[in-house]
Amino acid sequence: MHWNPTIIRHLRQQSPEWLLVGGPWDSLTGAAAACFAPRTRAIAWFEANTQTPGRLGFPFGAVKRWLLRRFDLFAVPGVDGEAYVRLLFGSGIPTVPIAVLPNIVDESAFSKADEVSQARGQAFFRSIGVPSGRRIALWPARMIPAKGILEMLRVLSGVATEEWSVVLVGEGPLKTVITSTIKEFGLTTRVLLSPYVEYDRMPSLYHAADLFLLPSLHDPNPLSVVEAMHAGLPILVSRRIGNFSEALEEGVNGWAIDPERPDHAAVQVCSAFNSSRGQLRKMGECSRIRARDQWGSESAVARFLDVVLRQ
Repeated sequence: MHWNPTIIRHLRQQSPEWLLVGGPWDSLTGAAAACFAPRTRAIAWFEANTQTPGRLGFPFGAVKRWLLRRFDLFAVPGVDGEAYVRLLFGSGIPTVPIAVLPNIVDESAFSKADEVSQARGQAFFRSIGVPSGRRIALWPARMIPAKGILEMLRVLSGVATEEWSVVLVGEGPLKTVITSTIKEFGLTTRVLLSPYVEYDRMPSLYHAADLFLLPSLHDPNPLSVVEAMHAGLPILVSRRIGNFSEALEEGVNGWAIDPERPDHAAVQVCSAFNSSRGQLRKMGECSRIRARDQWGSESAVARFLDVVLRQ
């Protein structure tokens, strides 16, 4: 229900040539900007995906379609965003260009995996109790139901992980339940919790880890996947993340998890955990190349502007 009339007043005074509204239906401010802000051209940016599309029926779907028809161009993070547009409009899809504008990060902060950064990450993991010599699966996630944490803990309880430590980094309302579940499943020596880590310290954690884990039930377009891939980690991720198609080439730079199939998830976890260090490093390099191709800042912005400036 967020409402900021100052933004609307400012836009009416400025009358921009291009107006980009992020999530036109996500707040009253965005909806008002879509409807009332003057502009020459307008772009709607949204990160919905087909795996968890939200409410598409009446009245919510109708409101979304009505708002989007007020724009000259749609911007989505990736191919699944384009599929969402087709799902939302069906046969009545408007003839509006669709540009890809992905969620990106400062890749220079994550791609430089030097010895100093690795040493800092290793020191951090030791400080929270990771035994020396353990391989590390890094799992940065807010402790909320959408992240699939409790479901993955159940999977991990049935998988041999003695050579691995799974490090869950984050805070959230499920922390107490997660802590008790770890004890209940006998995972206290294998799944370690860390409180929130400042953003500028995260690269060192990626650089000292061996694998990235994100088994979300719902996750529009997680930036942590992009960060991990720029840092050169193989990934073990849910099919339900919005940037799944861009992130994973299964068997090349990682493994896919289907949150609705715990038996299959266990097989994928075993496959990842049984891989040699050499295999993981090779897959991590494939992640790095894929991240540069999909989410390199300059090329991503250039591709977006190429579509915009042709309008």
